[in-house]
Amino acid sequence: MSKRKSRARKSSAFWGLPLLCALVAMAMILVSPQAWRSLSKVSNTTALPLIQRVFPPKNLVLTKRVNNPIPGNSENLASNSQLDAIAASLNYSGTSVQEIANQLALHAVTEADKARIIYSWITQHISYDVAMAVSGNIDDLSPPGVLQRRRTICSGYANLYQAIAQAMGLEAIIIEGYARGSSGLVGKDPQVNHAWNGVRIQGVWYLLDTTWGAGSINDQQFKAHFEPYYFATPPRQLIYSHFPKESQWQLFFPAYDRAQFDQLPDVTPRFFQDQLQLLSHPQQAIQANGQLDLFLQAPESTLITAQLKTRSGLAVENNYTFVQRVNSQVTVSVAFPNAGDYTLTIFSKNSEENTYRQAVTHEITANAASEPFPLTYGTFIENNAYLQMPLTQSLPIKQTSFFQLKIDQATKVIVLNQNSNEWTELNKNGNLFTGTVNIDPGKIMVLAQFPNSDKYWTLLEYQ
Repeated sequence: MSKRKSRARKSSAFWGLPLLCALVAMAMILVSPQAWRSLSKVSNTTALPLIQRVFPPKNLVLTKRVNNPIPGNSENLASNSQLDAIAASLNYSGTSVQEIANQLALHAVTEADKARIIYSWITQHISYDVAMAVSGNIDDLSPPGVLQRRRTICSGYANLYQAIAQAMGLEAIIIEGYARGSSGLVGKDPQVNHAWNGVRIQGVWYLLDTTWGAGSINDQQFKAHFEPYYFATPPRQLIYSHFPKESQWQLFFPAYDRAQFDQLPDVTPRFFQDQLQLLSHPQQAIQANGQLDLFLQAPESTLITAQLKTRSGLAVENNYTFVQRVNSQVTVSVAFPNAGDYTLTIFSKNSEENTYRQAVTHEITANAASEPFPLTYGTFIENNAYLQMPLTQSLPIKQTSFFQLKIDQATKVIVLNQNSNEWTELNKNGNLFTGTVNIDPGKIMVLAQFPNSDKYWTLLEYQ
């Protein structure tokens, strides 16, 4: 009998905090495993320090009120990488709003192209001013002042977008409100802490945020990174992170109230880009007993993993998350080493990527402890296996345990005691394998054999 371990490799994760108005961080956690197929959880993640001193938007250009704005369909505004590239290469060094508007207008004819190229130019040429955000010493946030300094905070970004848009014949407004991200509120004003824009294209309105589209803050250093997602973001997606002071700028009806907004889970653009849906637990805060099951819908080409942390940010080791799927439905099972407060982050990626990215985060209060799950190996994930029982890492010694799992394409599944080298073959019924096994002391492994091979591949490991 031969077998191959393709053990889930643990890898470091890096926090990237999407840019905020000097107060909120929407973290984009990157995980770079050696091989995605064997990744069952993400560990050793370190949260970056947050900017602690912040302030509500100030010195905003006055915006006339728009009554009953009609929302546009964001799907009608296709991404335009050519305009984005032109904007990136256009190096204007002056301070005139009209001059930069004239230069951008040379490459944009339609209202949609004008709105896009302004967004692309600002986000790729104006840096976020971390020093201003940290100190609270507000410099000139007027459009000429922002063009002169080439860095600003959210109010300056919003002012500049509106000014250039108006110079190019577009109607644009500044939206004040409250924004939050995966790191929670980093400011003291619970009502107004951010500014973004609305722009009118062909008679209907779209939402955008040049601040969050410009880059990220890492160790209190700005890192430029163009994020097209925050141009013409669908209103029902933007509401997860942006709550406007005037409810009409949610651009959907019925509008959410603040209590509904506060209950929404913390999602990143990746959640929507990977077409995820929450089938259970649509709220941010979850009460749990010893174990919790969350259900998601995800395309079969989208891979999911999860990580549990203490509320202080320490990764919980030893297999306290367990991700399985049946077709497009994904189950994220969570156990807890102790009663207490935890953060659960779910990551996603498509099958061609090497990096998992943060998709959605929940805050969980566990009322009881429970045992960790068995360790999964790469073959378990690759072959769409689904374990029904036993779901605890430890098995009762000198007793029998009932095994039941589904695994596609397997011809034989055995349960092996690695110490004694004794094994029991499970009964096969299609892709379902079941059987009762006497548990003796030693490490218990579940292995599978597949067509045209005499090798056994490790699926699961119990202690």
